[in-house]
Amino acid sequence: LGGYAEVLCSTIARIAVKIIVDFTSLVQFRHPQEMGGVSLLFSLFVAMVSLPVAIEINERTNNDKVAIGLAWKVVWILVPSVLLSLVVFFVTIEKKYRG
Repeated sequence: LGGYAEVLCSTIARIAVKIIVDFTSLVQFRHPQEMGGVSLLFSLFVAMVSLPVAIEINERTNNDKVAIGLAWKVVWILVPSVLLSLVVFFVTIEKKYRG
């Protein structure tokens, strides 16, 4: 491609991956030098807590039972998936990097 096209494609790819990683909390997509340690765990915690909080706020202001029911189903799928992903991530770290 060359020049500006490479920069544009790289920027679009970076933004897409950032959105996917921040919403799904899949640590396997995160670059090793981007964020880690306490910052990463705090980010995962905020991602898992924010969706149920948003649903609770919406339940108080909105009467759409179908949408709220669907949102709770997403929570019951997303939170265990994120936790499983985190466990797999820690289990698959090579021993020389753990300590």
